[in-house]
Amino acid sequence: MFAYLIEKIGSWFDRNEQQQLDRYLAGSADLAEVERRLRHYDSRDVASNL
Repeated sequence: MFAYLIEKIGSWFDRNEQQQLDRYLAGSADLAEVERRLRHYDSRDVASNL
């Protein structure tokens, strides 16, 4: 039961993070901006794992 709850909470956080990324990318004016934002997002993710 506890493992099930942990899994559900984890999937909720994953969905929430994906929705935030989708909104962030949707604010891009063009493809170059999407790519810049993706690089920024990826570098932020890497830096948080150090």
